[in-house]
Amino acid sequence: MRLKSLAILAIVLFLSCSAAIDIPYEQARDALKQAYFLRDFEDGIFQGEKFVNTFPDSLELKAWFELNRLAAYFHIVEDVLETGKTMTRTSPENPWGYFLIIEAYSYLPRMVLGYPGAKYNFRREALSAGKKMITLAPDHPDIIWMYAKALSVTGKFAEADQFIDENLDKSDKPAELITLKGEMAKSQVGWQNPDLQKQQQADSLFQEAIKLDSTCINAYYGLNNYKPEDLETIKKARRFSPYSFELFMAYSQIIQQQKDLSKEKKAKSLEDVIEPLLSKRGNYPYTLYSIASAYSKRGLAMPEKEKHYHELIQKNYPHSVAAEWVKVSRIRAYSRKMYEDKVENYRQSPEYRKMLTDYLDSPNNTIKPLIIETNYDLFESYQCDSTISDKKLLDVAQKLSESFFGPRHRKYYARAANVLTDKTTYFTEAEQIAQTGLDRCRSYVRRQFPDEMSEEEFLKNCGCYLIELYDALGWAQLKANKKEEAEKNLQYAHELNSKDVNNLLHLGKLAEANEDYEKAKSYYADGIKLEPPGENPNEAALKGLCLRVDGNTGFLDQQYQLKAEKRKKEVLSSRLKPAKAASEFNLKALDKRTVSLKDLRGKIAVINTWGIWCGWCVKELPEFQLLHEKYKDDPEVSILTINNDKNPEDVPAWMEKQKYDFTVLLDDGYVKKAGVSSFPTTWFLDKTGNIAYLKEGYTKKLLDEFSWRIESLR
Repeated sequence: MRLKSLAILAIVLFLSCSAAIDIPYEQARDALKQAYFLRDFEDGIFQGEKFVNTFPDSLELKAWFELNRLAAYFHIVEDVLETGKTMTRTSPENPWGYFLIIEAYSYLPRMVLGYPGAKYNFRREALSAGKKMITLAPDHPDIIWMYAKALSVTGKFAEADQFIDENLDKSDKPAELITLKGEMAKSQVGWQNPDLQKQQQADSLFQEAIKLDSTCINAYYGLNNYKPEDLETIKKARRFSPYSFELFMAYSQIIQQQKDLSKEKKAKSLEDVIEPLLSKRGNYPYTLYSIASAYSKRGLAMPEKEKHYHELIQKNYPHSVAAEWVKVSRIRAYSRKMYEDKVENYRQSPEYRKMLTDYLDSPNNTIKPLIIETNYDLFESYQCDSTISDKKLLDVAQKLSESFFGPRHRKYYARAANVLTDKTTYFTEAEQIAQTGLDRCRSYVRRQFPDEMSEEEFLKNCGCYLIELYDALGWAQLKANKKEEAEKNLQYAHELNSKDVNNLLHLGKLAEANEDYEKAKSYYADGIKLEPPGENPNEAALKGLCLRVDGNTGFLDQQYQLKAEKRKKEVLSSRLKPAKAASEFNLKALDKRTVSLKDLRGKIAVINTWGIWCGWCVKELPEFQLLHEKYKDDPEVSILTINNDKNPEDVPAWMEKQKYDFTVLLDDGYVKKAGVSSFPTTWFLDKTGNIAYLKEGYTKKLLDEFSWRIESLR
């Protein structure tokens, strides 16, 4: 098996260096198959374009070409799915269209669906395609592999295991079937409370596959969890597939996590693999982009080298997918830097807008999600700028509403409609945008369910995806003085979710328009009870109404008091009973001293786990600094953090830049061992060293809520 794999690898490498395409069909097919199983997808694309043109009537060859394309470029999943369906329509007795449909459905749910109906739809369609495929070619090794995959991606793990065991001797790649069993086991491990038995089972199956075929790249990949200890596994995989951009990216990511290596040694480790990679793949744009990305990572940032490869791509491959990613990655890097530097109103800068428009004006863009994202960024840039005309804002909003890539983009339609309604008089156009988004989202979601499903059951499953659009539609209609339609849609949104901040605001505005001020107060008061990440618009609305109707803010003040009392009661009632024992630690701080759990006994201790990489962690740190300042002279209280960044050498400069001086301990693997899987997570230890309170996730009013917990432990 190993000799056969190495022989085909030699063919792939030969073809990569040769422009010749006058080869036998079987050799072309095997080269594309092997490129796929070697995870050398870009080579499969590069050679596949030639082979498909040479053998235009082969659906088998086309299917393997599309598998390589899809593995490299996830965003084309719907196009690949449609290609598979077209193949089955034109050649229903050929198994390769069904083969391609199954592969597309293995990507589709995680790429564009992301709602409950997706599970039903992709299982139904993938299984249907699988049954037709296996009926047409029951003994074909590749068809057997893909049918096992169809059972796997639809959650029929026991049936897939049995099918694999019964057909293992028919396969020319038995190690891939064993690997598939390992992937099924790994998918059942879980994240927050991992099933260690399933993890051991998965690792055992991957090792069995490697023992059967030492060149089985997917088995090595299955063992990889992108952790520092996985470096040797990826090195072994790269021996058999040294030019795979995906394996290179895994290698570079793991190298950057090696805390015992200096930045210079990390760079040298990368250079040692980049040089041979360039010698064979220097004309492959996505490989160049992968190299550029490796130089962009925190802890190994080498902007000049990153810029060099970006410019190389844009100069030599301006129409490639990699060139498109270069433009978007530059926009994201600029935004990230401005955010970290706390530059206000950077979205309105000419430099930022030029980057957005340069990308959007390119005729070569193909990545629909990136196009939608960038249109949205441009819209947000304009909507917060008072110098932008209403007409220009409308034009960008309408451009944004031209594209749709699944329900996750429903928020963009709602946002565009709401901004037009709030800031312009284009109420009719705002209504049209909201209605278009609603129709598209509803249709997209509804077709994933069986026709016989009732409307009530459908809304129970997926009504949450329509709330914002019904609300935006009703709000635009209210401003257009269509009160009857507005009330219908706003109330419908309220029935779907009675705790939506914007919907409660708009219902309050509707009640005000009907001069029912007590009802308006009630809606605003319900809105104030909620805690959105940003400002709560119901507060200003209720304050204005109270001043106009009552001449004072007494009712508003009462709501604030009730809310604070209720929240404090909720926070204090979350105390763990009994308290949970904290795992022992002995960690180094930034100032080089060592802190252990036993050092904290006798004190009330607050331990926050965070990372620069974690947006919500960074967002709450300003108030955490205030907490530190409040208690730094209190001998009974200790405030400290554990930083989880992969490159701890970045932390001191970052802390100094932010002007934070709270204690930072450096994670040595303790956080994972202690079972922390959500960031930020904060422990509140009582004086015996046990966890009395556990807070997972971002806290908006951190100073108040953390202080309540501390004081309750005195």
